[in-house]
Amino acid sequence: MCCMRGLLVSIFFGILAGVCSVAIMPFFFAHEGAGLILPGFVLFLVSARRSRGIAFIISAGVVLDSYAFYTIEVHTVRLLVLALIAFFIFTRWLTNRSFYSALALSMLLTLLDQFFRIILYLFQNTSGLRGWSWSDVVWVFVFHTCVTAFGFFWIGVLTKRLSIPLDRASTMTGYG
Repeated sequence: MCCMRGLLVSIFFGILAGVCSVAIMPFFFAHEGAGLILPGFVLFLVSARRSRGIAFIISAGVVLDSYAFYTIEVHTVRLLVLALIAFFIFTRWLTNRSFYSALALSMLLTLLDQFFRIILYLFQNTSGLRGWSWSDVVWVFVFHTCVTAFGFFWIGVLTKRLSIPLDRASTMTGYG
């Protein structure tokens, strides 16, 4: 029962993140690609099981695809590819569930997502590439990093699963 409840919670948050990315975020943050899906996925990956992260990504991708403007929208596929890359990087190089691992993974996924968006614009031959700029990438990068940091802090406070070591023991003697 507990596993099913966690899966339903992740699906609910995926739907909520997808709706926020489509219906709410454009009014507050006008840069394309800014949303709560990638930071939410990183937080699910760091704090919960992989199956919950996949459920989050799939439900958010289905919501994004349901609001499609073009004939071929591949948000779910793009997000699943990003999830596979994130799983590989998280298990291969970022082996601990630390604050810095979450931020590094969020930054890397944001850059990869922006690269995938450029490829999709070129493939779809749309005019969206004309509106692309480095400043948008930087703003989305900063937004995702801040949302991941804020979410990591609150997950650590509310669930006690994650912790930020702020009370390091310091020594009076120097190194060497």
